[in-house]
Amino acid sequence: MGNKSTELSQSERDQIAICRAKGWTFLRIGQLLDRSGSTISREYTRNLNEDGEYLPSVAHWQAVARKSEAAERESKCEKHAKTIHHFLRLGWTPEQISGWLGIAHKRFSVSYETIYCFIYKHHIQWAKLLPRKHEPRWTKGMGKTTSFKKVMIPGRTGIEERPEEINDRSEFGHWEGDSVVCSQSLVSLNVMVERTTQYVSIRRLINRGAGTTRDAMISSLSRFKHKDRKSITLDNGIEFKWHQEVKKELGIDTYFCRPYHSWEKGLVEQINGLIRRFLPKKTDLSKVTEKEIRLIEYLLNSRPRKLLNWQTPAQVFAKKSGMKLVYGAIAT
Repeated sequence: MGNKSTELSQSERDQIAICRAKGWTFLRIGQLLDRSGSTISREYTRNLNEDGEYLPSVAHWQAVARKSEAAERESKCEKHAKTIHHFLRLGWTPEQISGWLGIAHKRFSVSYETIYCFIYKHHIQWAKLLPRKHEPRWTKGMGKTTSFKKVMIPGRTGIEERPEEINDRSEFGHWEGDSVVCSQSLVSLNVMVERTTQYVSIRRLINRGAGTTRDAMISSLSRFKHKDRKSITLDNGIEFKWHQEVKKELGIDTYFCRPYHSWEKGLVEQINGLIRRFLPKKTDLSKVTEKEIRLIEYLLNSRPRKLLNWQTPAQVFAKKSGMKLVYGAIAT
């Protein structure tokens, strides 16, 4: 094919109509116009009217209108380019930015696909701020080996006994917990997330021990009223073996995933992935300050979420708990 414009001209559309009337195939028309047969096929089928007719003049003006609308959408993005870049730097996705813009600017609407196109076409350097692709998960129920490790959690209650109101996230006050560790030091993070609001609480731990984890969980949830902390779902990490002391101190229930089924607490796993965007796996957590942890926590809780109708976790948590928001964060 020659180096022609990707856009069909009015005269080419006229020739398509004439050749199709003669019974020519899309491939033969493409050879005549120095175009691919698939290009001719797409042009013809997308512009048929209700009677199955291809009218070249109508098709041409429809194409002009589509191009004009696309340019208008791009200009909309350019108008809010600083805002888009700001939120990308905070770790927001184009979908979250699209949802937020629709709420913040009542007469403005732009799809997240348009924002992606705007980034790749006009600001390719911003692409590095987009969420990274992750390696595929292991098949559910399987680790990197098929060996089964003995469960060392005394008094554990399996997730299969967890009530339905927790499973379907219809009741507020049920949490998931997990640990974020690094290979460079013993310092780790304890992460707690409320299931209905996606509100996150992060604690920095000096080691990965069960006692330290127990104290962090109590510290994290004791800030809230009893009605706001009804249960915690955990995996079978040995750091959670003193969960019974957490139950007694906070007056809550604890449930455990089946061995090698950490995906059963998928929300906190997702939050851990977001935390890793700020603290990649090779980060030495001993060099991460408490102030940085609080900032990450704030950024996660102030991101609008699609499942929350583009409200933030902090906003929804405040409404359900009756707690106050101060500068977008829960006042405790």
